[in-house]
Amino acid sequence: RSLQGIGAELSLKDGFVTIVSPLKGSPAEKAGLLPDDVIAEVDDVPVDGLELDEVVQKVRGAKGTSVKLTLVHKGATAPIIRTIVRDEIRVPS
Repeated sequence: RSLQGIGAELSLKDGFVTIVSPLKGSPAEKAGLLPDDVIAEVDDVPVDGLELDEVVQKVRGAKGTSVKLTLVHKGATAPIIRTIVRDEIRVPS
C-alpha cells in the first residue's frame, strides 16, 4: 500500500493534531518532525477546530508538491516552520 504525502502518522491528542511518529526514511523524518509535535498551521492556515481527517487531507498531496507546517515542539519557546516536499510513502501493512 502506498500514498502520497509527508509520511507521518497523525492523531488527535488533547484536541490538538499531533505527530504520532514520522515513518522511517520519510520526508517528515528528514525534516526533523518528532513524536508529540503539534501541527498548528498547514500552509499558513490555522487548523484549530478542524477534524483530524480534514488536517490529514491538507497535509497529503501529490508527490513533488510541498506543504508548509507550523509546529509546536514540546518545550520550545517558538513555533518551528518546516516546508516539506511530499513523496511516495510506502505504508507497512
